Amino acid sequence: MKKYLKIKLLILIFLTGIQYTNAQGTAVVNGAVISDQNDPLIGVTVTETGTTNGVITDIDGKFSIKLKNATGKLTFSYVGYITQTIAVNNQSKNLKVVLTEDSKQLEEVIVVGYGVQKKANVSGSITSLGTRDLHTMATNDASQALQGKAPVYVSRKSGLPGEGSSVYMRGVGTLNNAAPLWIIDGVPGMPLDNFNEVESIQLLKDAASAAIYGIEAANGVVLVTTKKGAKGRIAVNYNGYVKINHALGLPEMLGTQGYIDMYKARWMSNNPDKGEPTTNDIKSFYFLTPNEVSQLPNTDWVDVMFGTGIEHSHSIDISGASDRSSYFLSAMYENDEGTYVNTNYEKWAIKTRFEQTPLKWLKFSQTVNFSHSKRKHNALNWQHVLRANPAMNVYDDTNPMGTGYGYFTDEFAGTIDWQGGNPLESADLKDHWEKWNVAWGNLQVIITPIKGLVWTTNLTGTLSNHATSSFLYNTFGGISTNSIDFVEGKNIQGHQLDYSHNQSTSYLLNTYVNYNKLIGKHDLGAMVGFEVRESRNDDASGYAEWGIPAQDLRSTALTDHRDGTNSWATGSSYSIFGRVTYAYDNRYLLTANFRNDATDIFAPGKRSAFFPSVSVGWNIANEKFFKVEKINDLKLRFGIGEIGNNSIDKNWWRQEYKLQTNGTWLAQKTPNKDVTWEKTRITNIGIDLGAWNNAFTATIDLYNKKTRDALIEQKMPSHIGVGSSTYKLNKGEISNKGIEVALSYRGSINHFNYLVSGNISYNKNKVLNIGNASYLSGGSFNRTLVDGPIAAFWGYVADGLYQTQAEIDALNTISMEKWGVAYDAGNIGPGDIKFKDLNGDGRINDEDMTSIGNPWPTYVYGFNVNLEYKGFEFNMNWQGVADRDIYNNTKQCLENMNADWNSTPDVWNAWTPNNTQTSQPRLGNATHNYQLPNSYMVEDGSYLRLKNIQLGYNFKKSVVSKMKLSKLKIYVGVENALTFTKFKGFDPEFIGNNNAEQGVYSLTQYPQSRSISFGLNVGF
Repeated sequence: MKKYLKIKLLILIFLTGIQYTNAQGTAVVNGAVISDQNDPLIGVTVTETGTTNGVITDIDGKFSIKLKNATGKLTFSYVGYITQTIAVNNQSKNLKVVLTEDSKQLEEVIVVGYGVQKKANVSGSITSLGTRDLHTMATNDASQALQGKAPVYVSRKSGLPGEGSSVYMRGVGTLNNAAPLWIIDGVPGMPLDNFNEVESIQLLKDAASAAIYGIEAANGVVLVTTKKGAKGRIAVNYNGYVKINHALGLPEMLGTQGYIDMYKARWMSNNPDKGEPTTNDIKSFYFLTPNEVSQLPNTDWVDVMFGTGIEHSHSIDISGASDRSSYFLSAMYENDEGTYVNTNYEKWAIKTRFEQTPLKWLKFSQTVNFSHSKRKHNALNWQHVLRANPAMNVYDDTNPMGTGYGYFTDEFAGTIDWQGGNPLESADLKDHWEKWNVAWGNLQVIITPIKGLVWTTNLTGTLSNHATSSFLYNTFGGISTNSIDFVEGKNIQGHQLDYSHNQSTSYLLNTYVNYNKLIGKHDLGAMVGFEVRESRNDDASGYAEWGIPAQDLRSTALTDHRDGTNSWATGSSYSIFGRVTYAYDNRYLLTANFRNDATDIFAPGKRSAFFPSVSVGWNIANEKFFKVEKINDLKLRFGIGEIGNNSIDKNWWRQEYKLQTNGTWLAQKTPNKDVTWEKTRITNIGIDLGAWNNAFTATIDLYNKKTRDALIEQKMPSHIGVGSSTYKLNKGEISNKGIEVALSYRGSINHFNYLVSGNISYNKNKVLNIGNASYLSGGSFNRTLVDGPIAAFWGYVADGLYQTQAEIDALNTISMEKWGVAYDAGNIGPGDIKFKDLNGDGRINDEDMTSIGNPWPTYVYGFNVNLEYKGFEFNMNWQGVADRDIYNNTKQCLENMNADWNSTPDVWNAWTPNNTQTSQPRLGNATHNYQLPNSYMVEDGSYLRLKNIQLGYNFKKSVVSKMKLSKLKIYVGVENALTFTKFKGFDPEFIGNNNAEQGVYSLTQYPQSRSISFGLNVGF
């Protein structure tokens, strides 16, 4: 009996041991997660506490997870809800978890004009971008960081070091400055030197959200919030990167033999009846044998003038805070060595920001920013490179000028029909630079006397200096000591110096009071304030040549040829503004803004303008009848308002005079005392959608943006001879209509987090009125006409090529009989472009010119992917434009022999009697075929570009803590990695500085780069 009792006892102990072992081992736990409203929550992250083991809930809120420790804990996290951790305690089935909403997240606010507003109560059209959206590429340009991230048109101006990007919101509604207004930390004019300081950006795109800024808001408003000190230990962060840049789309040039063959081919094209040329027709250089050519240099001047550019940027910030104070100190340095020889941009900046709260109701902050930048550049003109002869050496110690650069001796120069020079010599011996110094300071006082009332006052001052200098040495040339400087197109009889200097000072004082009160279901808000600005600009410039001993304006007294000017201008503006907001039960929303501005930019009686706006919203998802459980946000918005633009030259309403050398005064312009504001009215209808707790979001906006009183320039009647030949007046009307769509989806699978987003905008730009003018000129290739876009391309319509002389003779015969002139004036022949006779009068003249292209894209789009997995980060940014035309003016040089210039292998595609199945005109005769504006030069400028791709790794806390660090990230990226386009130029992404002359791709375009970047982010 005892024996059996012992056996039973052993079995019991064994079974107990199994149970105990299982309790300390693994277990599978099943359950569901619901909200406090009893709705299942999809996508909740469920992790075993203290481990990386985790799953997410399915569409019914259910989950199943295998635990490593059956007695461990589970953590449940979900955006918008309070994170919860519970003990499992051997529970394995039907675990029910209830998550409650996080009121702090529900009260999320975004920055608006002169204050903040609950995101749920916003009824205007605002795009918000946070750190995760913005900091995905190696750049110090905030504008570039927006590209492809929001439905706005962002384009890099060029690849010139230090060059920024242009931002256009909802089309262009002016022939003047169309840049948006940037507000940094609530203060206009504050510099943004260090992009690493940016925490978030809001884009105010409609009048309902931007009218609070009145006179400067017609082109949209960009609100930037920067980082501040946070409580805890002192935080020190370093961010830096190095870029290796290679110019995009550089052309392949002909070598020495190709140059000779092209010259002969052009001669034969221009002389089709004479056969092969002889030494009586062209010079002896073009008859060198292949063996003789092989003894000559074969210089690739594109390779000489362009190289690898190294760009590096570094920033460091120190921040911290206590209960009563905070601080943020930062410094940055960047250096961009351009891909074109002797181009460079260098900048450094420092910033300090201190905040003190001596009393609960009183806060002070002081911000000081100083920056210095310098750009060294040779104004890139492809003429310098294309005209260089491949038979010339880059360097030659026998150069009689003693410079050591390659040249042609007088004897050799007599054998070749060429008058160019050595472009490297010209670039090296021209010192052209710009310098900027900017000092900026702000004192802010915030008083909170009672709950809900905040009184803010800002006093800001700015002092900036900008200087430019261009110094030409007298050793230019490539042919002989007496050669003409082909860069400047004039004889240089000594040094030449151009110098200018601008100094500007400005002051701003604004004060405004915000008050918010929640009374039951009524959420009320009001803001009122005023703003005063004063500014002064002083300009001086000098010019001297012939015998300047040094690069110093003081030495110009030793020259006989010099000149100088100076001018100054002052300005002031006064503004009153306000806002009222109302929300009932988070369902019905109302916002009304007003601003009254007055400025002395305009004549008395025209200085003041009133800019109102109103918007309403309806949060349908908060209605009791709305029963779609998966949709947590559904808001309809409507807004209308008026905003202004005063970004024009000052004093157009009064005359200015210049003192002449003979002692008389010369009027400089024709003033117009009726000049006043450009005004833009925007109507907006929008819808915001959020599903699965905003895992999926969508925003759609339709807008109608109409500008009236747009400032345009018209010619003066011929009988008026005072001042300039043109004057400005408010006669323009411009329409922009469009739609914007933005979508995003985020999710998580175990440790894998992802965010996919895309956006697209459609805009139709149309000019409605330009006063009494038939058109507004925009240089050689653009015209602005009623019913067309701003700066449409204007020219002849190409209709193929002339194939035979008989075809040309027949047209000439008819035209001579009827009009007494040739059908197509000029020395045309077979292989030249045939222009359409649009009016059918039997001849080609100016009346056959028409609109041949639109420089503005109809569609702008972007697509972004952000992935995270166990410390790894992968970011990919695609962006592009569609339905945009480019006037490729480089064709006349890159597929033709222009004068004595070199060209590319594309010349062999030109029309010849043996190559008639081509659309490319014959070689030569450039003054007719290529220089007249025509549709053959217009190309499809649409493109899709992989703008940036980046892979990074964040080291684990356990690793960085051993290194006494708080964070450590390394990354590698590629910028402009891929481009899909039909455009034949160097790069389809560019924007001009003048709205009236957009879309012309010329020989001055500095190409962008494909960049490989290596970056490091360290926290101490």
